[in-house]
Amino acid sequence: MPNQREDGGNQREVARQLATLIAASPETLGVIGHGNSDTSIAAAEVYQANQLVMISPISSAVQLSNLGSYIFRTMPSDQLTAKALVTHMLNSMKKRKVVVFFNSASEYSKSLKNEFKNALFYSAGVDLLGEFDLSRPDFDAYESINESIVKGAEVVLLASDHTMSDRAMQVVSINEKRLKMLAGDSFFSPNLLKIAGKEAIGIVVAVPANLVQSSPFWRKFTRLWGNQIPLSWRSSLAYDATQSLVTAIRSEPTRNGVQRALSQPSFAATGAEGAVRFLPSGDRQGNVHLMTIAPTSSGKATRYSFKILR
Repeated sequence: MPNQREDGGNQREVARQLATLIAASPETLGVIGHGNSDTSIAAAEVYQANQLVMISPISSAVQLSNLGSYIFRTMPSDQLTAKALVTHMLNSMKKRKVVVFFNSASEYSKSLKNEFKNALFYSAGVDLLGEFDLSRPDFDAYESINESIVKGAEVVLLASDHTMSDRAMQVVSINEKRLKMLAGDSFFSPNLLKIAGKEAIGIVVAVPANLVQSSPFWRKFTRLWGNQIPLSWRSSLAYDATQSLVTAIRSEPTRNGVQRALSQPSFAATGAEGAVRFLPSGDRQGNVHLMTIAPTSSGKATRYSFKILR
């Protein structure tokens, strides 16, 4: 497998073109990628047709499940994320009235919104009081929050993707902690801590990796990069995807062999926080973790950070 990095620029057609180019090289035995769900879905058809394994580290849209026998991912499906958020809303927050903010132009955002709605469907007495499309030209964060409060909403789900992060953070700031907030993994970002600050305290964010600071992977990461570069779940899952592909190639260094190795029920690769295994759907076996945003004091300064929700 050549040591090669290609950038799809988060554009679907560019991703398809790159996938066609990569698949044409017989030396390529597997691909780590693509970036977001939109580009991964676009490229997956090409890789499947050319019997070339793709392991996506950070794509969560449910459309990737069962998309093909050569398509895998180390990130849990949005179905698991939505279930974890709904369970927390009902059992821990004790809230049952919710509105959703999403981006209709993003497969990831639509997937998380729809899976959240599906999870709500099985819970009696829960009211979805509104959906607000962040990508609309006439979107108004102030009016949307006020409308939600008037309707009796208790909770906001922020199902935004990174392209609408500015508008989603406007929602956080304007809310002023009046409504409880849940968010998908896209919200795990240092920018949220810097921009929203104290208004972000208490937001519950679902993430696909635990990021235990005492783990061997954390220690290796800090030895290599130091303490100034934060370790994110994206880095952790990219490591897991790489370890999985390397393990499979060592087992059977052909395109078909890599697919066979990854598909075996006994397959396991040593990942950042434990063994990496795959379901027959290509999804990773694993759980979703919940984090919250809390203040930390350093002298006279107050900073904000993500903390595992106990």
